[in-house]
Amino acid sequence: TAAGDPDHVTLELRRELLGHSDILPTGQDSAERVSTEGAAIPAHRVLKAAGVVSPDFRWLEPGRTDSPEQMLRDEGVQFDDAGRASKAQRFTSSELALLVGLEPETPPAELSVPALDAQADLRDRFIGQLGEAQSPETVHGLLALLDGWTKLGGRLEFGEAGEVSCYMMATEAAKLGDKIWPLTVYPSGKVEVVFQYLLYRPPFDRWDLRDAFRRRLNEVPGIELPIAKVSMRPGFHVDVTAGEVARQALLSHLEWFRQQATDAAEGEDLPTSN
Repeated sequence: TAAGDPDHVTLELRRELLGHSDILPTGQDSAERVSTEGAAIPAHRVLKAAGVVSPDFRWLEPGRTDSPEQMLRDEGVQFDDAGRASKAQRFTSSELALLVGLEPETPPAELSVPALDAQADLRDRFIGQLGEAQSPETVHGLLALLDGWTKLGGRLEFGEAGEVSCYMMATEAAKLGDKIWPLTVYPSGKVEVVFQYLLYRPPFDRWDLRDAFRRRLNEVPGIELPIAKVSMRPGFHVDVTAGEVARQALLSHLEWFRQQATDAAEGEDLPTSN
């Protein structure tokens, strides 16, 4: 897990991203600096999966004793009382891969337009998986959110993978490239904000509108999306929808999203980011 600037990556993480152990030299110390395009890469920016500095971390410079955690704090990384970095500020290997162009920009392959009867079956499977994984309060809250979304004119489509995902479609479109949606919901708990798939979908191909949507979502209690991920697929836990206040606030911001998408589809003037 990398903290802070995504341009800083250790040898091990670069091997994971590139998928080839022979691309980079092996046998390096965990704190060694490597160079890509002339830039030094400080390894103190890479943390363990739990968000903590490795107990085996050592500086290469003899006698150096400054704290990697304190350096990260000084660089703007937030830690809790247990010394764990904020999850919202972390970059996963897949997000770093996206930054360096190693992950395709295409939507998931299972997003399609199955027959209506297949969609009904997928919907039932989605609800069943949701009920198995989440509390009754969370199930009720999410279904209330999805119901509110459809009443606003939005649509629901369901993926065909083993874990059935729910795509909250803003407009009706037959072609995959014309589909636009703000969120993908997974029964296991993640609500994914699909900034990555909005990069080529007007009007949210505009950075300022994606960031405006991010800032709106961050007004909802329990949601914290960092600005560094405004072109990725960050998310929040589905239990955010369990609370009435948070759910209504989220629905209000989703209504704003749908209005921007609808206006763009109908050829209205470009929206503002306010």
